[in-house]
Amino acid sequence: MKSKKTLIDNGTVVRVVEKGEMYLMQRGELHLIPNNQVYNSLYACKDVVKDISMEQFLNASVGQPLSKDTKLIKGTGCEIYFNTNNTKSHIRSSHDFNLAGFDWASVKKVSDDELRNIKTIRDFVIEQNKVVSINSNDIPSFYNKQIKGVGYGKLEMHKNFVPGNAERTASILLPPDYNSDEKYPVLFLYHGLGGTSEEWINYGAQTVIGNLMYEGKICEGKAREGEICEGKICKNGIHKFITVIPDIFLSNDSTVIREKKYREYRQILVEELLPYLKSSYSIKDGGENTAIAGLSMGGYAALYHDWLCHSKYRLDTFHYVGAFGPSQALLILVRDPDKFILPNSPDCFTFIGRGSKDSIVDQGAKLYSDTLTKNGVDNVYVEYENGDHGSGTMSKLLYQFLSYDFFNKK
Repeated sequence: MKSKKTLIDNGTVVRVVEKGEMYLMQRGELHLIPNNQVYNSLYACKDVVKDISMEQFLNASVGQPLSKDTKLIKGTGCEIYFNTNNTKSHIRSSHDFNLAGFDWASVKKVSDDELRNIKTIRDFVIEQNKVVSINSNDIPSFYNKQIKGVGYGKLEMHKNFVPGNAERTASILLPPDYNSDEKYPVLFLYHGLGGTSEEWINYGAQTVIGNLMYEGKICEGKAREGEICEGKICKNGIHKFITVIPDIFLSNDSTVIREKKYREYRQILVEELLPYLKSSYSIKDGGENTAIAGLSMGGYAALYHDWLCHSKYRLDTFHYVGAFGPSQALLILVRDPDKFILPNSPDCFTFIGRGSKDSIVDQGAKLYSDTLTKNGVDNVYVEYENGDHGSGTMSKLLYQFLSYDFFNKK
């Protein structure tokens, strides 16, 4: 009988009662806090510690202990980082900082040169009941607005990638200042059941991606003392990549045919679209350079194709997957929920999100996240407050997914 996985929120500090040791949960693993001095250098009080039993501890994953010089740091900017084992992890907002119980007075100022020389890893995740809640304050008002001086790349609509086959088209967005002498990671972005690749363009994907990639500083005011610049683009842009939005079906296909083509598109992507991209564009090879994401039925298909490649065909195709308001049929296809396992190495990233008032998806997205967590697959589950199943929510979830900068931050 499969043992029950202990579910602990990322960002939580626990004490194993029988051992008296404290651990920080982050990225799905418990990390030993080596002594009280380290704890006191991070946290404002003892109230953040939750007791767990030895049985619960043994049913959790354990990672690398925190280093004895673990601390909270910042440079001259407003970003604050969790610094341990010669790495730094960005704390995304003041809300997250306070929710974790960190101590503002303990933040150490370092030089910008020192900050740059510390390896940046994936952002620090804070959950409540295995949910990362976001609202409009966590996303800049200009996230989907074109700004003077920002490059938005070159968009090639409905390019045919199999000559003579009208069903084989995709819209391709090259990053700003695309250079064929450089190689780029690839994001495959699936549209929903009622659209084509134009759906993501109409939802502002080109603008969202361009603003995130911008290497300058765009900021809505300066953070006050004891605050972090909430959700703003106030650091170097995310790693540049090529975005590919396949047209998964023809506009005159019936709903039944469309659903069938979603299920079958993995083979087309792997055997036809990827080889075309490799021959026509300057792309990096391998799963560590490939992401897949989608909205609604496209989100379901992204999860399904990632699962097929990893668990059924043992292919190292995608290391990063995002599902925004994914439809609920996936676990029926998987059949056995215990076998719903996605890539889970330290370099991999799984993101599932929905609007909190999305009645179309309801709790299906959370079910996917909980099933993965129980199966030992770390994932970030995000709910956008008062969000629905429409374009505004989907574009904000795309922004959140890409802001983790997974091609760069491991």
